[in-house]
Amino acid sequence: MSVSEYQSRSLEESTEILSREWSRHSISIPRNEQIDLQFCHRSIGSSMSLSYLSYGASVAITPCDRADVLLVEMPLRGRARVRYKSGEVEMNPGRIGIIDVKRVIGFEAEKDFETVVLRVGTAHVRCRIEKLLDTALHGDLTFALEIVEGTQTWESWAPMSGLLRGMTTARRANCPPQMLKHYEDAIMASLIFGQPHSFSERIRQPASLLAPRHVRKVEEYVYAHASEPLSTPLLAAYANVSVRALFDGFRTFRNVTPAEFVRNVRLDKARVDLQDGSLPILAIAKKWGFGHGGNFAAHYRRRFGEAPADSRRLQRDFPSQSQNPQV
Repeated sequence: MSVSEYQSRSLEESTEILSREWSRHSISIPRNEQIDLQFCHRSIGSSMSLSYLSYGASVAITPCDRADVLLVEMPLRGRARVRYKSGEVEMNPGRIGIIDVKRVIGFEAEKDFETVVLRVGTAHVRCRIEKLLDTALHGDLTFALEIVEGTQTWESWAPMSGLLRGMTTARRANCPPQMLKHYEDAIMASLIFGQPHSFSERIRQPASLLAPRHVRKVEEYVYAHASEPLSTPLLAAYANVSVRALFDGFRTFRNVTPAEFVRNVRLDKARVDLQDGSLPILAIAKKWGFGHGGNFAAHYRRRFGEAPADSRRLQRDFPSQSQNPQV
């Protein structure tokens, strides 16, 4: 296990350290503040690492390189926000951020911000999902952008959050490779099964590997064409089976009808769009085949326990950075 610890009061050196260990980016701070970087970085697996980080100053970060990685940002204190073209996501001790580095345009943190960061290669996560489903994935792998205290997702992630924070506290603990492999598997399972993502519907289905080929074939087609008109007869024809056979296959192996499966996939994709915040709610409903806003809202609330507006990414109040940053 590789463990590296750094301390620096130099902005140039701090930038070099973080760019080398993570990916290249620029850091700016207000002129009246002094950076005091505290950074501990350890590898867990070939595509997974864990870090403790505090800047000791208010920072604004602009990525220069956008690695294909996910960051699970677990703040210990203070607040930060990550900015995308479509909006912002705030992070604090009661709000964990799931950061898609490829899409980030900026990051800002308060002076007292202190955090634990899990870094996972997106391709590694995608490969794990493909192995679970025994099929190639079509379309982008995107995750819901936050885990909020008090939700079921928060509760399911809490044991893993405690483990990861404990690992950053026991920095010099000697973890054998076999132990780290078990940690890596448990972390990956918590992320894949606990946090909503664009393939959650397929992961949640029971006995995925036992479903007949025509059911899995239709599932792949629905995920790839969810925004297009889809009917049970059309799907049955695509799978070269009767409507009855398709209906029975989904009821037996997925506990839903084909139409319900299509609707659930569309709702999952709509949720990702809502949390991304790039389109109006009615436009998202129409994009995913819901012609009536009230009908969309009713199905959405039934599936997720909240209204579509509650999933919308809202820009929250946040202290602005100094107008005269030190670069």
